[in-house]
Amino acid sequence: MRGMVLALGIVALAGCQDRLYNSSFEVTGEQNFRYRGEAGAGQALDTPEGERARITQMEGWLRDNGLCRSGYVITSRIATKRNAALLGDVYDVNYVGRCS
Repeated sequence: MRGMVLALGIVALAGCQDRLYNSSFEVTGEQNFRYRGEAGAGQALDTPEGERARITQMEGWLRDNGLCRSGYVITSRIATKRNAALLGDVYDVNYVGRCS
């Protein structure tokens, strides 16, 4: 029984995608920012669903930091392959933006 509870706990933790581990955010000027998200099996690189998940994460960072209350513009998006994995390649997706 204890083994089953431990296994369920590990599975629950593995399913959590904490943005602190899967992304980073940096304010680069008074109205500018840089965000790094991750693309992989769970958030595919060039799909509407994957992009929506990364943008939602980025908007959480903006909200938490009280930035871009009137909106923002993405000025650059560059994907860089980090490694090849069994379920598909993993990419860092770097966004540069500014507040409107």
